[in-house]
Amino acid sequence: MKRHCRSSLAVIALAALTLVGVSGCMESQLSMTNYDQLKTGMSRGDVEAVLGKASECSGAVGVANCRWGDDRRFIQAQFVGGHAVSYQYQGLE
Repeated sequence: MKRHCRSSLAVIALAALTLVGVSGCMESQLSMTNYDQLKTGMSRGDVEAVLGKASECSGAVGVANCRWGDDRRFIQAQFVGGHAVSYQYQGLE
C-alpha cells in the first residue's frame, strides 16, 4: 500500500514540474529582445519561430489576432492574409 502512494506522489510531482517548465518557457520568450525581432510582414510561422505557439488566437475571414502570455504580460499580433500587420506588448522587460 505504501509503495502505491509513493508512485502516485512521484507522478504528481513530475506533472507539477512539467507544468512549471512549460510556463517557464513561455515566460522566457516574452521579452523585449524577442519583441524587437518582430517585423510587419512576417508570416505567422515566422512569428511563432520567435515566440513559440500562441496562447490564444481568434479571427475570421483572413484576419487573426494572436496573443502570447496573459492579461498582465503579453505580446499580441494582428495578421491579415497570414502576415503580421501590427504588434502590441504589455509588461515586458
